[in-house]
Amino acid sequence: MKFVVMVIILIVISGCGGNADGLNTRHDARSVILAYQQQVDELLTASKLGIHSSLSAQQLDQLYNLGQVLVGQVLEERNLCDSYLSTIAKSAPMLREASTSQLQTGYLEEQALPDFDAPICFHIKELVFHPLHIHSNLQTNPALAQKELNEVRAHAAVVYEYLQRAI
Repeated sequence: MKFVVMVIILIVISGCGGNADGLNTRHDARSVILAYQQQVDELLTASKLGIHSSLSAQQLDQLYNLGQVLVGQVLEERNLCDSYLSTIAKSAPMLREASTSQLQTGYLEEQALPDFDAPICFHIKELVFHPLHIHSNLQTNPALAQKELNEVRAHAAVVYEYLQRAI
């Protein structure tokens, strides 16, 4: 429950035009990536324990939403990946209903995206699209869900390190 409240607060803060309570957007982005990593760790723990039912659509939606919030914050605070992340921000809401093959070829393999400016752009994108891909495969291939969660964890670690260094 605390996690859901934290996500809602982060979404509200990210929607503010200015800084909320003196927090700068970099701090907000770091808070989002920390919440993202926590959610991934919880899902991985449940998956390793064989509790695949805990990999619910709601938890994956929370991960997907955190990824979208992170994209918005990176667009707001940095002059990096603008066209790439803008395309992701515009297309992400429509992709909840996309097929597995549309997600794979259009976004995970990047056929529907422009070139990116820096490798960090790719890692940020993965935090949005992997939860959708995991959800689309969850019923048919639970083992793939755990593999993809490990991939998401690695991408989140790279983004976290980037946000820690980029002051």
